[in-house]
Amino acid sequence: MRSFFSQKQSNFSTIRLRVPVGIIYVEQLDALKEVAARYGSGRLHLTVRKTVEIPGVANKDIPRAIAQLASVGWYSSAFGDNIRNVVACPGAYSCPNAQVDTQSLGLEIDSNFASEEDLPAKIKIAVAGCPNSCTHPILNDIGIIGVTRVKVLQDKCERCYICVEDYCRENAIKKSEEGQVIIDPEACVDCGECVGKCLSNALVAESRAYRIFVGGKLGRHPQIGTYLADILTIPEVVDMVEVVLAVYKKYGQPGERLGELINRLSMERFRQLVVDYRKQKVKVACAQLVY
Repeated sequence: MRSFFSQKQSNFSTIRLRVPVGIIYVEQLDALKEVAARYGSGRLHLTVRKTVEIPGVANKDIPRAIAQLASVGWYSSAFGDNIRNVVACPGAYSCPNAQVDTQSLGLEIDSNFASEEDLPAKIKIAVAGCPNSCTHPILNDIGIIGVTRVKVLQDKCERCYICVEDYCRENAIKKSEEGQVIIDPEACVDCGECVGKCLSNALVAESRAYRIFVGGKLGRHPQIGTYLADILTIPEVVDMVEVVLAVYKKYGQPGERLGELINRLSMERFRQLVVDYRKQKVKVACAQLVY
């Protein structure tokens, strides 16, 4: 996989390093500093996809620089029609707003698909731990957002209505005509922020999930991704990413981004192809299990 690109300056290139979900370990920093000082311009560049670039490397020095970086776990980033660096927020590791483990999911996706080849065009994947969407998942080819479905336990609710007045910035917690506290599904964004605030423990998480969007992109003609599915576990999300990529490989035209494929086929048709492929995959897995 190519790890550098030519600069405007003749005989110089920029090395780009993959940083899955933005995690850098301290033992990697010394080598990064040394390579940038010895072979580069002494500067580093952090890209919008959380990769690290070392500009100003003479072409003759690229093999030695890359070898030194690889010795401490720095690997090349993707160029061309590949899976670009997977972006994820800190998630449940440290963010109080996060509803899911974003970093484990992002690393799992990177581990499974970083070397994916023969794609019609590049694929960008981003994971956000909550609907605040700090990593802009709906502007990626595959975007994943952590969500929480909230349930009101009516037998525990004391009808104080503090939650109706104070707990939800979306005004999704409401009082029904019968006096019950209810969640308005049209207003609720499934952020889960209200869970745990109720002194009677009447607001609880019914389920937590990874909400998947497909077909988003930036560039000259930006496009917002379209909802595909809610998935409950990391292995199931990885499986869904595999299915989406398989459909994209089969039906995408050279140079066609995932969102452009969906526009050409329609979201309804694309969703059906995903469903059909998943069914076929299950049949194959069952056959392998039996025989």
